[in-house]
Amino acid sequence: MNKHKFAKSRALKAYREDIQDFSDLTDDQTRELFRELKKASADKEQQQLKEQIAEGYYGFVFMTASTYTEIEHVLVDYVQEGILGLLEAVESYDVEESQSFLDFATPLIQAKIREFIEENPLAPEFRTDILPFNEIPKGK
Repeated sequence: MNKHKFAKSRALKAYREDIQDFSDLTDDQTRELFRELKKASADKEQQQLKEQIAEGYYGFVFMTASTYTEIEHVLVDYVQEGILGLLEAVESYDVEESQSFLDFATPLIQAKIREFIEENPLAPEFRTDILPFNEIPKGK
C-alpha cells in the first residue's frame, strides 16, 4: 500500500471512530435547530448550530458515500465530497418548507459525490475498480 492510500485508510478509520461520537438527529430535532438558527443573531451561535446540524448527519453521509465504492482510499474522498453537499444543504435549507431536511439534503450530497466521480474519470485510484486498465481512454 502506498503512502497516499495508507494515509487515507487511516483517515477513514479516524472518521468512522469520530462519527460514533455524534448522535443522528430526528426530523423534529433538526427542524428545532433550524428554527434556533433562524433566530440566532451572533455569528458564533449560528456557526455552532450549523455544525450541530451537520454533525447529526455525518453517519448518513458516510452511508451514502459507501454506496458508491467499497475501496477505502476512494471512500474517504467520497465522504469529503458528501460533507460538502451536506454543508451546502445546511446553508440553503428553509425550515418553513414541508420537506424534511434529509429529503432536501440527500440529492445535494449525492450530487457532490457524483460530480467528483465525473470530474475524476481517469484517475486510476477512482476508476480501475470499474474500468479494466486496457479500457481506460488514453490522453491526447
